[in-house]
Amino acid sequence: MLARRARLSVLLPGSRWFCATLVALVVTVSAGSAFARAVAPVDQRDSLAVVGQPSLLSPAAVARALEWAQRRGLAGSASTLERDLIADVADGRLDRHRLIEASLIACGVARRAKLEAYCERFDTYALRFSARVERTSTPEQALRAALDFLHAEILRGPYSLAATDIRDVLHGGPYNCVSSAALFCCLVDGSPVPLNVVEIPGHTYCVATLPGRSLDIETTCSDWFSMAAGRQIPAPGALAAWERSSPAWQRIVPTTALVGMVYYNRGVALLEEQDYSQAARSFVAALHVDPESRAAWDNLLATLNNWALDARQRGKLSLAAELLAEAHQLDPEHPLVLENAHALDRIRAERLLQQGETGSAMALLVDRAESVGDATDYAAMAAELCQREASRQAAAGRWSAVRDLFALLATQRLQRLDAHNTERQWLLQIVPRSALRSAAADAYLSDAARRWSHDEQIRALVKGLAG
Repeated sequence: MLARRARLSVLLPGSRWFCATLVALVVTVSAGSAFARAVAPVDQRDSLAVVGQPSLLSPAAVARALEWAQRRGLAGSASTLERDLIADVADGRLDRHRLIEASLIACGVARRAKLEAYCERFDTYALRFSARVERTSTPEQALRAALDFLHAEILRGPYSLAATDIRDVLHGGPYNCVSSAALFCCLVDGSPVPLNVVEIPGHTYCVATLPGRSLDIETTCSDWFSMAAGRQIPAPGALAAWERSSPAWQRIVPTTALVGMVYYNRGVALLEEQDYSQAARSFVAALHVDPESRAAWDNLLATLNNWALDARQRGKLSLAAELLAEAHQLDPEHPLVLENAHALDRIRAERLLQQGETGSAMALLVDRAESVGDATDYAAMAAELCQREASRQAAAGRWSAVRDLFALLATQRLQRLDAHNTERQWLLQIVPRSALRSAAADAYLSDAARRWSHDEQIRALVKGLAG
């Protein structure tokens, strides 16, 4: 019988905030082989790819993620600054932190002295800007002055998709839509003009509420105001207002959500580096700040998934199973987590069978079927693995082990498992006739003829072998 090939999927981290989709890489392994990561086409998307409005996260789902992080002990690795920030933003507002402070902590600033130094650097810019903005007469002119100042004084590096770290930007490094939007919002922090952030597929930008209208602001584009008025093509990273007049979906969030986006992008970078525990901690922090962030949720699951696959590669099957079980508890309907859990359970059960621990293998499958709630798949898995193990034992002439194996299968509390038909199918269709003609098989065949005395096909098989 050909061995069924277990398919495991590796989730690439969702792209940074310029792209919130997840890409699936399919990995195929045979029993006992090493896991290999296949390179997928760039346009291959899994079922989590954002098509239309992403489903909203329930408060219960976010609560499960936060509880999971506590059980994993991830909060213990946070700095005092970060713990204070998470406590402050629990009500959805920043009461004890300025936006610049919160953004820098989300970037990874862990020491008070460093935080104060970066804030002092930013405040020098802010003071210069405040002198300039005093000469404006309307809210729109003030916002335009802020964008002009941002690009003239702070955003001195090039645009780069991955450049979220505000520390680098303050030192003249590259920027992206998140870091530029965060710094823009920090410059106008305290302004009487209401300012929010808009998340759309592949991008984020600011929107100001003016009397009687709203005003979009592409912070990556130094000439945004004049370009938008002239309907010219914006600079890299900016999306023209007329191109997003009817996006597939959009989410308007307060400026504090930018802190969550910084955490999210930091998590993506850590996941790409395979620093799974810290990546998970960053995604959980993003959910603390922005409980509606579907991207942070999806990539938390991707982290657990890939962490489990790496554990399997290192031979740590128990850790891999534990991580996939935790991912399943977070999202019981996640298709790739379920697929990988099934494949890993198959490998674990097969290894137990090969070690002669048949009872443990069957108990594993029964327990997992109850945990996952998928009796059909695990019944089929148990039947197939028993047939494969029976063939291995038969080839070695251990027919008493074959008989004991199927007898044990018949005692399992696994719904939809037809142990009688599993053995019958194996005897009629799978086991080689050469193995059945051996002297060692006589006792097994006599017992089979007795148990299936009314089965014409079994009787004909036994009679043919005897002849």
